[in-house]
Amino acid sequence: MKEIDLMRLYNRVLNTFGIVNQTFMLVEECAELLNAVAKMKRGRAGKEDIIKDLQTCQLWSSKWHSSMVGKIIKKKKKGS
Repeated sequence: MKEIDLMRLYNRVLNTFGIVNQTFMLVEECAELLNAVAKMKRGRAGKEDIIKDLQTCQLWSSKWHSSMVGKIIKKKKKGS
């Protein structure tokens, strides 16, 4: 999927489900990453698990950050 298509998809998800729900999704994805790290330490997960969960966290955090920055800018413009 192209980057522009991903941005449209994430904007649609954020608009449909809201920033609060998507923030909890980000928290859930980060928890899965922490769980994979703990499992790897005990020898129950491999690097592939860490990489997959890390990529997911990076993706969600990037989209969440972009959305939050956009909302802050809009609020500042309205307040000016």
